[in-house]
Amino acid sequence: MRYMKSAFTLLELLIVIGIVGVLAAVGVPMYNNFIASSKVSTTKINHDMAVNETRRLLYECESRGAVTLHTGPNGETQSFVCLNGASNLRVQFTAHYFWRNYRNAWNKDTCCAVAGDARMKGYQLGYSCGGTPTLGFTDICDISGKTMRFTTNIGTPNRGNNVLITDVEIPQ
Repeated sequence: MRYMKSAFTLLELLIVIGIVGVLAAVGVPMYNNFIASSKVSTTKINHDMAVNETRRLLYECESRGAVTLHTGPNGETQSFVCLNGASNLRVQFTAHYFWRNYRNAWNKDTCCAVAGDARMKGYQLGYSCGGTPTLGFTDICDISGKTMRFTTNIGTPNRGNNVLITDVEIPQ
């Protein structure tokens, strides 16, 4: 009785390796494009959420005269008087959004600090104004004392710049 060994031939292995290579060549760029597109969407959503929450908090300021914002990693909050206008509040809002876990989708290791607070890594929002923000970053600027400008570089799938600007009026 003949006993046959069953094994793959070299040709069969080469064909499988070729198929896997073609799939990888097509799949990797598609995956990278998907990831970049999701970063653009995430950054835009973060921008919209920060703008909408800022408007809500400013109306709280108008009705109460003060607003409670997050000021630390363990849920610490502090009440801020709203009479000081945009130049004061933009700093507090910037820190508030960091402690509310708004992060830069493009670069989680981006290191920025608010008022010298080195705990703020992966920061998405800052309060320096002028020019185009870093990819994935949002600047909150005082443009009139009554208006805060949110400028976000939401990016493009090929890591280009695409800036989104929204002005938020401070109720007086």
